[in-house]
Amino acid sequence: MNIQEMHQAFRTIAQQVGMQNVRGILPESIDIFLNDAIEQYVQSVIAKESTGGANRVRTSRGYVNVGSSDKSISSINALRGLYKNIVLTKDYTSKKTNGSYARQYLSIPEVMLYTAFAVNYEDGGRRYDCRIVEADELENTLNDYCNGASFDYPLCSVYSDVKGRNYIDIYTGNTKKEIHDVVVKYFERPHKVCFGYSNKPVVECNLPDYTHNTIVRLAAKQYLESVNATSKPITS
Repeated sequence: MNIQEMHQAFRTIAQQVGMQNVRGILPESIDIFLNDAIEQYVQSVIAKESTGGANRVRTSRGYVNVGSSDKSISSINALRGLYKNIVLTKDYTSKKTNGSYARQYLSIPEVMLYTAFAVNYEDGGRRYDCRIVEADELENTLNDYCNGASFDYPLCSVYSDVKGRNYIDIYTGNTKKEIHDVVVKYFERPHKVCFGYSNKPVVECNLPDYTHNTIVRLAAKQYLESVNATSKPITS
């Protein structure tokens, strides 16, 4: 669907559930409900795919369901238009902190979720995937003899400063190898759809077309809930 079709579907679905006054809703309001539904849909897909379980194992293609006939099919395929892969060239500060260390400024706009990092060294060898470690576990992991950082098993931690700028700290252990570039894989934020007005251009939904009906139905449901919540009589 294009944005005009999504608006029309929203009005039709809302009328089907008894909201006859939906014809009076402004396009700007429909945009708000659609954008909220898009955010909720994306978050639900990510939450579903990021939750491991006893029946899920990690492979080179990601987590798959054990015993499933569709092991290569994942619901996160719905977010394929949001998936990005960029290479950051050498632009970092380097020093020793529990081994070699590099700090890279991530000047990437509209990032919703970082999924993976990898480093290429100056010697032109293979690319090495980084283990992403939360800040509260970083020190313990670096000091762990078995799980500490090394050139072929580097650690990384992502954080933001007070100005909201994102940085990645990469730890490569006691190695003299210099990092040449950093590969960043992430999901960007979905587009904020817009019907198009005199002062705002049309912005289409950048999720696959087969997700649009689900998004519109979710938006209509939210609209119905908001109207019902505000139309309840006040009781003492």
